[in-house]
Amino acid sequence: MNMWMRNAGVRANTWIVLALVVSGCAAAQTWNAVPLGRIGTEGVSLYEDLADAEPSFRLTWEDDTWTPPFYADNCVVRATPENYDIALENGARRVRVVVPGREAPLFGVLALCRTHPDARGPATRMYLIQVPAARVAATAGGRISVVFEPTNHQQSYADGRHAFDAWQLWLSEVPFR
Repeated sequence: MNMWMRNAGVRANTWIVLALVVSGCAAAQTWNAVPLGRIGTEGVSLYEDLADAEPSFRLTWEDDTWTPPFYADNCVVRATPENYDIALENGARRVRVVVPGREAPLFGVLALCRTHPDARGPATRMYLIQVPAARVAATAGGRISVVFEPTNHQQSYADGRHAFDAWQLWLSEVPFR
């Protein structure tokens, strides 16, 4: 048997391993936990919305910084008013959002995301949750509004390039189903 035939198995295995490494399938990436958070909109607070229990967390504008009370298992690639249910399936939490000037708190779904290993910048070091007045106004009539903070890391998908978000917050005047 010639040398070419004897080494064929070794060459085939080498190509398989090389293909796995190049495609990214050889090792799982470790996404990074953001260590701190802060509410960036004056007077806003968020607390966990539990039907029959006291909230396990309350995040307020008055707090200087806080340690994230949870991380979502996965965050949606592109947060839209229609996909809050996917966020809930992946570890987002139901919250109530107190906004100055509103009689009743808004209903919310909050996802605190881990950031991509290649992401850099402020959003990878501290969540800065902001709830702009325009996004609050967009909840009128039972509509769902979404706010989020993108990181600097983007990836291409069939419908275009999307940045990975550090956090995502869905808002509504009525409870989410």
